[in-house]
Amino acid sequence: MSVQSLVARIEEVFPEFPLPDMTLRQAQLADETLDREISQEEWDTTGRIDRAVVWKAVEPAALIACDAALSHISEAGFVYYIPAYMRLALNQLVAVADPQWDAFGSTIFHLTNRSNYTLVRFKRFSDTQIDTVAEFLRQIRAAGGFEGKMAEEALEAYWETSEARRRTIIHLP
Repeated sequence: MSVQSLVARIEEVFPEFPLPDMTLRQAQLADETLDREISQEEWDTTGRIDRAVVWKAVEPAALIACDAALSHISEAGFVYYIPAYMRLALNQLVAVADPQWDAFGSTIFHLTNRSNYTLVRFKRFSDTQIDTVAEFLRQIRAAGGFEGKMAEEALEAYWETSEARRRTIIHLP
């Protein structure tokens, strides 16, 4: 599948509505809770900045600025915003042979990490979204490099297995 076809598929299978409970900027702000307390007023003010912005309209600069957001966003927010990061990653991959921005690596990490935290998020994807994420990871694998190796391992261990479509998590000791 070409990158353009995959971008079109991403835009097709990930809906714009409903908007999630947490915005990207709020998720980025949540990263600061390790260093300081965030007031409800600051939380609400930050949310108003991008509350009505659908994922397809999020500017690349905002995605890059919110490089820690995927680690802190709600499960619904993760499924909602990950296509914006995937689309940007693909566009960057086509534009430069070795993307050097933190959000690129973060996008790949959040789709290849198989901690219980991320697996719960993956279980929220529909079958067509799972297929699309797997195709995205195949594109990353084909590009090679460190992220390509991460994508290959994740495809073999999760995305191309029956586990990806199992709706419950089975935690083995």
